[in-house]
Amino acid sequence: MSIFLGKLTISVRGIQKLIEYYARKSGMMVSCHKLRHTMATQLLNADADQMTIQDLLCHNRIKTTQRYCKLSNRKAQRDYYQAMITVMERTAINSSSNTKQ
Repeated sequence: MSIFLGKLTISVRGIQKLIEYYARKSGMMVSCHKLRHTMATQLLNADADQMTIQDLLCHNRIKTTQRYCKLSNRKAQRDYYQAMITVMERTAINSSSNTKQ
């Protein structure tokens, strides 16, 4: 697989080599694999759908994508509170309809 940048063609392995080179040069601990994990996690924490992330990472199985995505405490907390708001609203609706009967 190659990526075309104007007249320049670069292979996936070429991109990996460039990232390795600049990581060594800068002293950073970075790799293509870490960048994929970071992208998946950031997308998940920004409320992207797991199916979308799966498609972007070219994974055949959702379980593979789920291993890439690390849920942050912030997202878990936000999802929990949103779910509780929904539960409370439904409970209020059911309570008011039971009282009317």
